[in-house]
Amino acid sequence: MTGWKNRVNEIDGSVLFTQPYPVSRIVKSSGLIKGSKVAIRGFGLAMIDVARALTEGNGGRFEILNENTREMKYVPSGREPRSIVPFSLNGLPMSPKPLNRKIDELYVSDTTQLEVYELALKKSLEKADKLVSTNFLISAIAPIIAEIFIAIGDGTRPHDLSKSELVEIIRSWLVDAEYEHKLIVSKKLPASKSLKLFVQMATESAPVSLDYCIGHVWRHIQPTMYRLLSFAPISDELVGDIVLLDERLKRYSYGPPVDSLQQLLALIESGNINMDFIADPQIEMNENGWHFNLNGSTVDIDVMVNSVLDAPQILNVVSPLPSRLLQR
Repeated sequence: MTGWKNRVNEIDGSVLFTQPYPVSRIVKSSGLIKGSKVAIRGFGLAMIDVARALTEGNGGRFEILNENTREMKYVPSGREPRSIVPFSLNGLPMSPKPLNRKIDELYVSDTTQLEVYELALKKSLEKADKLVSTNFLISAIAPIIAEIFIAIGDGTRPHDLSKSELVEIIRSWLVDAEYEHKLIVSKKLPASKSLKLFVQMATESAPVSLDYCIGHVWRHIQPTMYRLLSFAPISDELVGDIVLLDERLKRYSYGPPVDSLQQLLALIESGNINMDFIADPQIEMNENGWHFNLNGSTVDIDVMVNSVLDAPQILNVVSPLPSRLLQR
């Protein structure tokens, strides 16, 4: 980012936005002309806001094609950038929250399951000094996820696995992000295809994958997990590992509403968003701006928007309440 900032000052016609908000200043920028190609660094919620601002914010509109699935099409105004190119390190798409309460309740643990989960965590935390990995967390939640996946019945990807076999797959995937199985959406799938699949799962128009189920059961159990772990006497290293696992599942548990991802799919379908460079492209700066290269495809970019938000800088906060809390 520092290199980009320095280089942009030397190049006429290229523009760098280091922050995505407010999106209005991006849309109104004199550097953003009709023929511009805009890259967006990041593939999260802020990226969707920027993409919407560059399209709908420029006079385009979304038309709903199907009320049940919220499928949409994008009708351009002609004032959009020539191309919008999102990219991230892994190119993995977000998964939406289920469309409505009825679908969401499929992933809610019942009282008995929550009690069993609490008991398992409390038992593990009695020997907190011996805990060295996230296995105790995974072991507590995996049987509940397996039970919920089985309870969804015909709504899941077809399988004839027992609860114990499902538990083993769930454990394997939570321990190893690269673990592959037919019940899990493959990372090798193009991002736009897996995005569409997740949207269909969220609207009950495609069989639910095991990873989608894991993510949303995890989301509902999170408050209980946070409460039990908040003051647990576990090592800083283990806290770090738990945070990493929780962060990894955020693309499921903190995903946007279905409508936001249907809009994203509509922009991909209309050709306004180019997904060819989504997963870790090679980027160099040239005399015109940024040159992207991935698997033999290339594109030159005039405008770069960074949509990756920095982590909160709590130690720099000067408001009295948080600073006094920190002092105490």
